[in-house]
Amino acid sequence: MANAEVVEEIRSCTSCLRGKPLAEFYKVKKWHRRTCKECDRDTQKNYYLNNPTYRSAQIARTRARYSSEERRVRTLAEKYGVTTEWYQHQLEAQGGVCAICQQPETAIRMGKVRPLAVDHCHKSGRNRKLLCQCCNTMIGLAKEDPQILLAAAEYLKSI
Repeated sequence: MANAEVVEEIRSCTSCLRGKPLAEFYKVKKWHRRTCKECDRDTQKNYYLNNPTYRSAQIARTRARYSSEERRVRTLAEKYGVTTEWYQHQLEAQGGVCAICQQPETAIRMGKVRPLAVDHCHKSGRNRKLLCQCCNTMIGLAKEDPQILLAAAEYLKSI
């Protein structure tokens, strides 16, 4: 049986009518869809383009299931592994301001001032402190490399 060939099943897409390997069709439970992945993506893309309110209504339904506070608690726990108590303690310890620029958050999202972001090390996953959107973005764009940030500081001093 060492020379046995693996025969890949070919299926015809009902949309584009081309014969394609089974791997090119999404599997739903035990069965494969009748349209290929490419045609499925095109169909969904066209649907969104022709029905612009569909996606926003879909998002609104999801948001309606949970209050913004419930979503915030879930995000803190799932993404950073912290509790709201940890966040509140850190916020009070920092005086409600960013750990770098010592300013309160000014970024607005959906008509409200955003909460300070939980800064964390992408390598170790360890949480550090709370940062405003600008400082958090600055650290991310510098790839968390102190040398890049020091070089930027030296550059600004020399001007």
